Amino acid sequence: MKKSIAIISVLSLLMFAACEDEQPIYEVAETVKIVSADLVFQPTGGSNAITFEADGSVTATSSTSWCTVSVSGSTATVTVASYEGNTNRYADVTLTCGEGSQTVCVHQYGRLFVVDGLDEGSLGVDAEGGTFTFPISRQNYTPSISSDSDWLQVSIEEDNLVLTVDANASKSLRTAEVYVGNNTLEVLQGFSFDFDTEIGGTWIWSGTSTRTGTDPSSTEVGFDNYDEDAGTFDIIFSDIITGAEVAYTVEFDPYEMSFTMMAGQILTECTYNGATAYIVSTLYAGNVGALTWADTRGFKFYLVYDEEAGMFTTTTREEVGTWVSSGSQRIYSTIIFELFNSTTLSSSTRYALTVGTRAYNLELNRKME
Repeated sequence: MKKSIAIISVLSLLMFAACEDEQPIYEVAETVKIVSADLVFQPTGGSNAITFEADGSVTATSSTSWCTVSVSGSTATVTVASYEGNTNRYADVTLTCGEGSQTVCVHQYGRLFVVDGLDEGSLGVDAEGGTFTFPISRQNYTPSISSDSDWLQVSIEEDNLVLTVDANASKSLRTAEVYVGNNTLEVLQGFSFDFDTEIGGTWIWSGTSTRTGTDPSSTEVGFDNYDEDAGTFDIIFSDIITGAEVAYTVEFDPYEMSFTMMAGQILTECTYNGATAYIVSTLYAGNVGALTWADTRGFKFYLVYDEEAGMFTTTTREEVGTWVSSGSQRIYSTIIFELFNSTTLSSSTRYALTVGTRAYNLELNRKME
């Protein structure tokens, strides 16, 4: 949905014929004389008149198809079509009477409207909202402006585009669109949350003990150590071999309220049978009984807010990355923590030993007191 506010360089003005001439706009001719002319048009187009005096019948021509001209009596009516371009454009209108003629320049402004600081076409705003001002450059043109949401107001004040965003009291990301002429700006507003009280704490890693869906299985894990700057937090579980706590650091998106768990992550170093070993996240496809440690595959979990509980209590999930082998689509079932004897992950370095929680058909839900 990202559409860019047009950021156009100011080009050298290109002019045709009389528009290039640095002489006065009206050339003296014995048979026809311009009395008045207002030939500067806005992008919306329209009609204006040239009044003239002539010794006889006058004909009029235009150098372009978007500018037409007709003559009635001592008036030539110039009509300019609506223009969607960003740069100015020009045309020549020539009035001819007998052997004499006079050419005048028609000038139509483009829809050039440069908004400094919005060249990405989107704006992220904190939950608190506020007023945001962006300088604009324009060529005597003010486009239509509007917003599709009542929590976002937009205006043009002098040479500034002003966005006023209300505070977001909800627990979800919200978006709005601002329409500036032919262009669209997407505004995304986050929301406030307290990780320790609304997300952190004990969660239940649950599913079934077999991939066929029998025998419920669940393990407690902790959500802790939120790092706002890094955009991460830790999912903490116990190594079932040593009993030590292991932290799986996941990427956290506070706008989507989502976190990603990927395969192929080396979580920690440990000792197994007197030798150095490594605890690694792997991904299991329950429909075919296959395991992968490719770090391009995993799960994205979305946290779901419970208004009554006043916290995030459940998750939904989706697969990250596709896994097709021998023409068969692998359907992700769970993340399994496995032991490897090297940081080079392969079938030959894998112990085929589960060291952490293992639950097929994985679900994550907060443990409610």
